[in-house]
Amino acid sequence: MSALLIFGLILAILAVIFTLQNSAEITINLFFWEIQNAPMALVILCCIALGYFAAVIYLYPKIWNLKSENKKLAKANSVLDEKLAAIQARLKSEEDDHPLGIEMGKMDENFSLFNDL
Repeated sequence: MSALLIFGLILAILAVIFTLQNSAEITINLFFWEIQNAPMALVILCCIALGYFAAVIYLYPKIWNLKSENKKLAKANSVLDEKLAAIQARLKSEEDDHPLGIEMGKMDENFSLFNDL
Protein backbone atom coordinates (compact mmCIF):
# COMPACT_ATOMS: atom_id res chain seq x y z
CA MET A 1 0.00 0.00 0.00
CA SER A 2 1.18 3.47 -0.69
CA ALA A 3 2.01 5.82 2.14
CA LEU A 4 -0.58 8.33 0.92
CA LEU A 5 -3.37 5.74 1.11
CA ILE A 6 -2.34 4.71 4.62
CA PHE A 7 -2.19 8.36 5.69
CA GLY A 8 -5.69 8.93 4.24
CA LEU A 9 -7.11 5.93 6.08
CA ILE A 10 -5.60 7.05 9.39
CA LEU A 11 -6.97 10.54 8.84
CA ALA A 12 -10.44 9.16 8.07
CA ILE A 13 -10.41 7.02 11.21
CA LEU A 14 -9.38 10.03 13.30
CA ALA A 15 -12.17 12.11 11.73
CA VAL A 16 -14.76 9.45 12.64
CA ILE A 17 -13.46 9.27 16.23
CA PHE A 18 -13.53 13.07 16.45
CA THR A 19 -17.11 13.17 15.14
CA LEU A 20 -18.32 10.53 17.58
CA GLN A 21 -16.71 12.26 20.57
CA ASN A 22 -18.02 15.73 19.64
CA SER A 23 -21.63 15.05 18.80
CA ALA A 24 -23.06 17.91 20.87
CA GLU A 25 -25.41 20.26 19.05
CA ILE A 26 -24.70 23.98 19.10
CA THR A 27 -26.26 27.17 17.77
CA ILE A 28 -24.27 29.27 15.31
CA ASN A 29 -24.90 33.01 14.98
CA LEU A 30 -23.37 34.75 11.97
CA PHE A 31 -24.51 38.32 11.32
CA PHE A 32 -28.24 37.98 10.70
CA TRP A 33 -28.34 34.20 10.39
CA GLU A 34 -28.88 31.72 13.14
CA ILE A 35 -28.27 28.02 12.63
CA GLN A 36 -29.66 25.88 15.43
CA ASN A 37 -28.83 22.30 16.32
CA ALA A 38 -25.64 22.10 14.22
CA PRO A 39 -23.29 19.27 15.20
CA MET A 40 -20.15 20.69 16.79
CA ALA A 41 -17.87 18.28 14.91
CA LEU A 42 -19.35 19.35 11.58
CA VAL A 43 -18.88 23.02 12.44
CA ILE A 44 -15.24 22.47 13.45
CA LEU A 45 -14.46 20.40 10.34
CA CYS A 46 -16.12 23.04 8.12
CA CYS A 47 -14.02 25.76 9.78
CA ILE A 48 -10.84 23.75 9.15
CA ALA A 49 -11.83 23.23 5.50
CA LEU A 50 -12.60 26.94 5.04
CA GLY A 51 -9.26 27.86 6.56
CA TYR A 52 -7.48 25.46 4.22
CA PHE A 53 -9.21 26.85 1.14
CA ALA A 54 -8.57 30.44 2.24
CA ALA A 55 -4.86 29.66 2.56
CA VAL A 56 -4.79 27.98 -0.84
CA ILE A 57 -6.53 30.92 -2.50
CA TYR A 58 -4.19 33.37 -0.77
CA LEU A 59 -1.01 31.49 -1.69
CA TYR A 60 -1.96 30.39 -5.23
CA PRO A 61 -0.45 33.48 -6.98
CA LYS A 62 2.86 32.93 -5.15
CA ILE A 63 2.84 29.25 -6.10
CA TRP A 64 2.10 30.17 -9.72
CA ASN A 65 5.01 32.65 -9.80
CA LEU A 66 7.37 30.11 -8.28
CA LYS A 67 6.36 27.50 -10.86
CA SER A 68 6.97 29.89 -13.75
CA GLU A 69 10.32 30.93 -12.27
CA ASN A 70 11.22 27.26 -11.85
CA LYS A 71 10.44 26.63 -15.55
CA LYS A 72 12.63 29.58 -16.60
CA LEU A 73 15.51 28.38 -14.42
CA ALA A 74 15.16 24.83 -15.72
CA LYS A 75 15.34 26.13 -19.29
CA ALA A 76 18.41 28.24 -18.47
CA ASN A 77 19.98 25.25 -16.74
CA SER A 78 19.47 23.06 -19.81
CA VAL A 79 21.10 25.73 -22.01
CA LEU A 80 24.06 25.91 -19.63
CA ASP A 81 24.32 22.10 -19.59
CA GLU A 82 24.48 22.08 -23.38
CA LYS A 83 27.21 24.75 -23.36
CA LEU A 84 29.16 22.81 -20.73
CA ALA A 85 28.90 19.62 -22.79
CA ALA A 86 30.17 21.49 -25.87
CA ILE A 87 33.09 22.95 -23.91
CA GLN A 88 33.97 19.56 -22.43
CA ALA A 89 33.83 17.96 -25.90
CA ARG A 90 36.11 20.67 -27.28
CA LEU A 91 38.58 20.23 -24.42
CA LYS A 92 38.55 16.46 -24.90
CA SER A 93 39.28 16.83 -28.60
CA GLU A 94 42.15 19.21 -27.80
CA GLU A 95 43.54 16.70 -25.29
CA ASP A 96 43.42 14.00 -27.96
CA ASP A 97 45.52 16.20 -30.26
CA HIS A 98 48.12 16.90 -27.58
CA PRO A 99 48.62 13.93 -25.30
CA LEU A 100 50.73 15.86 -22.81
CA GLY A 101 48.45 18.86 -22.86
CA ILE A 102 51.19 21.08 -24.41
CA GLU A 103 50.99 22.18 -27.99
CA MET A 104 54.30 21.99 -29.71
CA GLY A 105 55.05 24.47 -32.44
CA LYS A 106 56.06 23.33 -35.92
CA MET A 107 59.69 22.46 -36.06
CA ASP A 108 61.92 23.89 -38.76
CA GLU A 109 63.77 21.41 -40.89
CA ASN A 110 67.05 23.10 -39.97
CA PHE A 111 66.39 23.02 -36.26
CA SER A 112 68.71 20.97 -34.17
CA LEU A 113 69.22 20.76 -30.46
CA PHE A 114 72.94 20.89 -31.03
CA ASN A 115 73.13 24.10 -33.12
CA ASP A 116 75.15 25.79 -30.42
CA LEU A 117 78.04 23.39 -30.74
